[in-house]
Amino acid sequence: MREFLSKTQVEIVRQLSRGLTNQEIAERRSITVGTTKWHLHQIYRELRVRNRTAAVAKARQLGLL
Repeated sequence: MREFLSKTQVEIVRQLSRGLTNQEIAERRSITVGTTKWHLHQIYRELRVRNRTAAVAKARQLGLL
């Protein structure tokens, strides 16, 4: 799965694992909240999960974290 996630998306998953909100992720990456949400939807699709908790769990399982 790692090759399916961009460098940006892997970093966003790391930020999710630290408990950051969409707003906090957006501010740290200098992007809009909408762009953050778009990345999250792409991450969920690639990891085949439905929410941020499942995304973090799957990322840990795959060795991304």
